[in-house]
Amino acid sequence: MVSRTRRLADVLRAERRRLADDLHRSRSGLGESGAPGAVAGFVVAKTVALGHRCLRRAAETAVDRRYGIRTAGMLRPDSPGDTPDPHAAYAYQPVGLRRFRAVVAACATTPSATTFLDLGCGRGRALALARAHGFARVVGVELDAELARTARANLAAGGSTAVVVHTGDAATTAVPAGPLLVFLFNPFGPAVLRRVLDRVAEQASGPVTVGYVNPVHRAVLDDDPRWERTATARWWSVHRLRRPPGPHPDDTGSS
Repeated sequence: MVSRTRRLADVLRAERRRLADDLHRSRSGLGESGAPGAVAGFVVAKTVALGHRCLRRAAETAVDRRYGIRTAGMLRPDSPGDTPDPHAAYAYQPVGLRRFRAVVAACATTPSATTFLDLGCGRGRALALARAHGFARVVGVELDAELARTARANLAAGGSTAVVVHTGDAATTAVPAGPLLVFLFNPFGPAVLRRVLDRVAEQASGPVTVGYVNPVHRAVLDDDPRWERTATARWWSVHRLRRPPGPHPDDTGSS
């Protein structure tokens, strides 16, 4: 199964490169061919965009089949009024397998001793991947009740009692005790992100690492002296909560 998924990923990447090359060639010929060339370039650009969407959906479906879940596709809120802040919640989209693995590896935690907390978990793709990755406990928080129900249904197939999905506001949810990996796939805007980080920093009782995929508002973390950025790539960043001075519950030593 793994080899089939990898072969599909290779094919998708090759097709994406071919479509991008076609678009580049069409754009290069616009100056010489005039209006007809411009029309052709527009058609090719739209075709490439459609091809990218189809390839992305095929990759998402392949991951779903592998893990026995249904999380593919983008879903936007029906109305801005569905959330207390119209800029608080963003559209749902499942995280890609490669990006998930990359950011989790960069977090450098010990999964068997760490709780995975996905804030804005949507349909539960990252939760399913975290369960397969061997995290001691997996917790999701989702404001949208329908998405939360879908996430529970997706995870029920695994039969693991170590996976919990809460319906509620990420800025007011209880933070699990012990070592924690907080996973964010650009789930909300900067104002809510600040409140969420405040909540995590105040309630944390162990080491905390934030894995932020598509870090549109990374400046919120970078500008907060409580958080230290430890790794960065094009599509994600990793931050750790600095330990304040003084004794901690997990400190050991003789008196």
